[in-house]
Amino acid sequence: MAIPGSELRARRLSVGISQYRFARLAGVSSALLSSWELERSAPRAASARKVLTALAELETTYVPVTKRPSGYAGRRRRMPARPIVTVRSVDDPPVGAPGVLTAFSGCGGMAEGFRMAGCAIEGYLEVVPAARATFGRNFPQARCVGSDIRELDEDRVSSLLDGVQIDILAGGPPCQGFSLAGKRDPNDPRNQLFTGLLRLADLVRPSFVVMENVRLLLSMKDPGGGLVIDRIVGEMSQHGYDATVNVVNAQDYGVPQFRERVFIVATDARLGIAPVRFPAPTHGTATRRTFRDATADLAPLESGQASDGDPLHWAVEHPEHVLRWLRDVPEGMSAHDNDDPALRPPSGYNTTYKRLRWDEPASTIGTTFGMISASRNVHPTHTRSLTVREAVRIQTFPDDYVFDGKWGAIRTMIGNAVPPALAQVLAGHLVEILRSSTDRE
Repeated sequence: MAIPGSELRARRLSVGISQYRFARLAGVSSALLSSWELERSAPRAASARKVLTALAELETTYVPVTKRPSGYAGRRRRMPARPIVTVRSVDDPPVGAPGVLTAFSGCGGMAEGFRMAGCAIEGYLEVVPAARATFGRNFPQARCVGSDIRELDEDRVSSLLDGVQIDILAGGPPCQGFSLAGKRDPNDPRNQLFTGLLRLADLVRPSFVVMENVRLLLSMKDPGGGLVIDRIVGEMSQHGYDATVNVVNAQDYGVPQFRERVFIVATDARLGIAPVRFPAPTHGTATRRTFRDATADLAPLESGQASDGDPLHWAVEHPEHVLRWLRDVPEGMSAHDNDDPALRPPSGYNTTYKRLRWDEPASTIGTTFGMISASRNVHPTHTRSLTVREAVRIQTFPDDYVFDGKWGAIRTMIGNAVPPALAQVLAGHLVEILRSSTDRE
């Protein structure tokens, strides 16, 4: 015989299991269970028996947690002021390693990928102070040749890089002018910053120039109505570089997130080789890395909790009414999908207040990953937004990577970064081409 829905819900919550997990355990649909608990309809006898049998088994075996597992941060803490900052220790590059100069360097995601592929990071430019400081702490041997590329001091660059061979120039000009996250204004001055990359190319004359940006760059038009991408490729040609335009998704290259980007790979025409394209995908549907792969070993946290051993792994404390909306939402679903209108956010799209899935790549890590109301930022099972450590893992930065600045600045630089594992794939390909070219000589 069925019991009242309010009693079912109370007993389910008393054994600490979500509605979604309990429905799977009992062998019924989440919709059936939700309808029963909200007392909108009574289940059929067979379904009721399944649910009550599963519930009785849980109540028999359930032991209330009195001591958290090792590593669990059960107590609430105030938000740390900022991470403890040091200088990262990195191995020297191999003898004869290709030299890399990065512009629009951010916190160093692109550079880290090239370093992992065996390159020497010789210099960098970055205008944002916190990102520039972070880069310097992770690449202490690299020379800071400037900050704002619009005010490039060519004599300073030449002096600092005197005697240094730059084989690859890489950079990701700010994407806000091209991105859906921005206004996509064709007159946005940031849309013209790629010309600074070409000015640098003229100065150091690398074999390859690499530019990364959002996929929407392909549809962006300049003030004259022409496609920005055509202008970029055309100007690269005028500077002596043959460019290819490559649309890639980071999840196809071992990065545990869906992240579509455009890589423009330009080859010095004097090399006499075919223009280089981004390598083919390395991971298919069955082998893509998932949110679980990236984060399963981290201490479990709920809203407002912090890890004892990891200063980057702490959870924002969210308002109780938001937690109430999300507590019973299954992974992959949004609070907007709740059957009870009282448990739905009053506004927004169903991509907001939405949980990730454990066994799929995460959604794109943006600069707002700490906001529970932003797009697909809710942990699969814990009711909170993503921590800085989780974002760092999903972006494929190594755990020993050092971040400098306030938390808002750190989130911004992580969200704007090129995933090192993605950059490493292209870097490895370019290193092989350079090595083959040297061998032929």
